[in-house]
Amino acid sequence: MSTNDPDTPAASADAGRPPEAFPPFTERPPEAEIWRRARQDYLGGDTARVVCERYGLTVRRFYRRATKEGWRRTDVEASLNEDPPTWANVRREGLFDIIADHPEYAEVQAAKDNERYALLFNADPDDLRGFAFRRACEAAALYKPAESAAWLRVQRLLEQCRYIPDPRDGPYRPEDNLRA
Repeated sequence: MSTNDPDTPAASADAGRPPEAFPPFTERPPEAEIWRRARQDYLGGDTARVVCERYGLTVRRFYRRATKEGWRRTDVEASLNEDPPTWANVRREGLFDIIADHPEYAEVQAAKDNERYALLFNADPDDLRGFAFRRACEAAALYKPAESAAWLRVQRLLEQCRYIPDPRDGPYRPEDNLRA
């Protein structure tokens, strides 16, 4: 009898793998199971990048979850194990919270609303450029460089805009119609 018998199953390449490892070409396990394994591997000493590569996670998402749930490896300095960073507990206030605490901002918000209304219904390239520039300055003052750069790009694009005649006005000026 031959050793290459078609009825005899071949030895699996995964036979030596531990049961915890993901077998190739199968469905991913549930999200909770992935995070359990990722946490176990990370706390066991693997780096975050290795764990993320292994389980198909993004590094940013991994670090957010590790910070939120307080995962700390034993090889990390003791000073990092004590308290979460102060920025993690900052309360984000909404617009209504700010106005409730500081009623003087209601006037500022009303002026901003009026400006937006005018921009929406009486669009003028000069007004739009001014609005974009003010928003860029405001974002820069609030330490939001990406938002500031985006508003500056909008402002630069608006500088390239020229007056475009309204197609409903027709191709001729009123004087041309009178002359004809």
